[in-house]
Amino acid sequence: RHKVMGILPPTQGGREALSEITPIAYNPLNNYSLHRITIETGRTHQIRVHMSDILKCPLVGDDMYNNESVRTGRSKVVPKWAKRGVGRCMLHAAEVKVPHPRTGEMVCVTCPPPPEFESLASDIRAASALADP
Repeated sequence: RHKVMGILPPTQGGREALSEITPIAYNPLNNYSLHRITIETGRTHQIRVHMSDILKCPLVGDDMYNNESVRTGRSKVVPKWAKRGVGRCMLHAAEVKVPHPRTGEMVCVTCPPPPEFESLASDIRAASALADP
């Protein structure tokens, strides 16, 4: 069983969580979108909660916050994204900036997206009406 995070007002113990979310591409054929997200705070599941609860746009492959499903043979319910061969949450940190523990100088670490992420992103971009910045 997983602990699911939610959005609470400060009066109920909630803490501020800031995310800057920029749409990059949207595919109206499968209702998938691609976003660039910058977080100012580092709350548990922050991106997943903001995308699912606030924008009503859960991450593809997120088995905790994305309850989109379809029925298959023998009434088995499976997530829609699983039918596309997505076996993981489609969230990727392309760049992370953190202060060096000794010097305090900002260190930037980058990582290209894995093939399955880039494949899905390419499909979204191909059918998108939005321009990629």
